[in-house]
Amino acid sequence: MPRLATLLALPLLSLPAYADQLATCLEEARGVTAAITSCLDAELSRQDARLNVSYQKALGRVEGESESRLRNSQRQWTEYRDAGCDFIGSLTGGTVDSIRHLECLVRETSHRANELEALPL
Repeated sequence: MPRLATLLALPLLSLPAYADQLATCLEEARGVTAAITSCLDAELSRQDARLNVSYQKALGRVEGESESRLRNSQRQWTEYRDAGCDFIGSLTGGTVDSIRHLECLVRETSHRANELEALPL
């Protein structure tokens, strides 16, 4: 199971925002599920902070109806991400589900931060 857990987290390494710190952490985790979970928790914190910065910058560049739409889209995106990742993290009922859940949260949070950073504002 530990090797499977490591393999599940490896796709994250293809995303530039993750590569260095996460790769080092996963290597040091040596396939131990709890250690991999810790790595993913730390990466989720980094990506969540990045998302919050990009969201605040975007909010600072819009007003009126556009601001309302951005706030609404962010709320809906959060609900979508959470529901989708909760599903992904419940498929087997095993310990690997926690890794799948966190991997999904990290991936989706990073993608959303990328989207907000790329807005033509």
